[in-house]
Amino acid sequence: MICIGRIFYGLSGGLFSSIFPKYMEETIPLHHFETVVASYHASQSVGNLLGTFEGYLMPDDKDTAALKATDNWRIIYIYFPIAL
Repeated sequence: MICIGRIFYGLSGGLFSSIFPKYMEETIPLHHFETVVASYHASQSVGNLLGTFEGYLMPDDKDTAALKATDNWRIIYIYFPIAL
């Protein structure tokens, strides 16, 4: 199931990355286009960077005792999305 989920996630990410810029080009007025495209790419990069840093909050996968004892998952799944 994880492999199937990763396939669907990869396909949707690829489609989104290729279709959305064309959608923006067709719907956004030309005088706003440069700003919107730059913010779109910047937000994708910042989102990837934040996701990577959130992964570093969790302990190593092999340390099951630390995984059970940590509450860092609350930062990733509750506090950070609420802050956004």
